[in-house]
Amino acid sequence: MGCYRSGTISAGRITCSLVLGGLVHKIPVGMFEKRTAASDSKSLIRAIANIASLALLIFMSIINKISFPQQVYNLTRLIPRGKITTYKLIAQALNNKGAARAVGNALNKNPYAPQVPCHRVIRTNGEVGGFASGQAKKIAILKKEGIIINKRKIDLKKYLHDFKAKK
Repeated sequence: MGCYRSGTISAGRITCSLVLGGLVHKIPVGMFEKRTAASDSKSLIRAIANIASLALLIFMSIINKISFPQQVYNLTRLIPRGKITTYKLIAQALNNKGAARAVGNALNKNPYAPQVPCHRVIRTNGEVGGFASGQAKKIAILKKEGIIINKRKIDLKKYLHDFKAKK
């Protein structure tokens, strides 16, 4: 199994790529307003740290046969504040396309909240979806993190954190 990582900066957006076991994982690190050598370096360092975390999670799940719920919690932990993802994207990132419902079930039983931010996972159509503490609490937490919710829906184009796993 090989591992390769790289970082690129384009139009103020930093993306890091990790190739592990034939999969390319692209991790968008974030935006910054003023491009300076210092901000590029700091953002790139954060990106490499995120890649290292993802590589470790993938490696541990392969070597130690980590349970599916634990894999979900590990991946959910990587969703940054102010971003959301979907149950389906987490399932796809875990190479289990049809497991969106299983992801939801695992997050419903999340014993690590708030360190594992299950409130940042929503439905594929942008609807907020369920939450163990109630949908109103989930909406309040997301709004506190700066996410705009309109009629119980979130703009995926604006807030989506995508674990792009491609072969």
